[in-house]
Amino acid sequence: GPKGHRLAFGAGAATDFWTFARRGCEKAARELGDISVDFRFTSGGAAVEQRAILEDLITKGVEGLAVTPLDPVNQKPLIERIAATLPVVITDSDIPGGKRLCYVGTDNVEAGRVAAGLIKEVLPRGGRIMMFVGKTDAQNAKERIEGIKEVLAGTAITIVDIRTDDIDRVRAKANVNDTLVRYPDIDCLVGLWSYNGPMIVDAVKDAGRLGKVPIVAFDEENETIAGVRDG
Repeated sequence: GPKGHRLAFGAGAATDFWTFARRGCEKAARELGDISVDFRFTSGGAAVEQRAILEDLITKGVEGLAVTPLDPVNQKPLIERIAATLPVVITDSDIPGGKRLCYVGTDNVEAGRVAAGLIKEVLPRGGRIMMFVGKTDAQNAKERIEGIKEVLAGTAITIVDIRTDDIDRVRAKANVNDTLVRYPDIDCLVGLWSYNGPMIVDAVKDAGRLGKVPIVAFDEENETIAGVRDG
């Protein structure tokens, strides 16, 4: 219509990953000409804050919504309620089934399998790995872990632990620092979310071990990091 359409995107924390998504929304709005996109980040990746953002967007009368749920299990009722009244697309971390139109994002189980293939490539004789992620209950994290475990099952590669940081970069780096101290012979570090790769690299650099500990990481923020292969 002549007045255009108001759409919204409810993202996670303000990481580079979502900055790229925001630029894509802005580009689409310019090209289509009849839409506006209200792109919202959370300040720290908290699900309760994202709920308030989504409810505010609905109150303001948006006509369509894209959202990456930060707590898929507990947010499902809210998103189902929204999807009953306007088109909803889930991105990055799915809520399978329900009323959402579709999921737009990576096949995260397959991505986990690819990451596990890279881990096997850098550890042909086996070894111990540590994984890092914001939250283990997010659907994309669960699926990436599932894919990794599936491919590594029966190999000589052992997952020591999965360290979480609640989308806090300072804590993400501290988790890597702690790992390098507690497990000085760790054989590979695996970052499951976009910022984990850069934080791993920073910690490994500070420890003087860059190039000595293999790193496998996911997502767009890792493109400019030499020696890190994008999962």
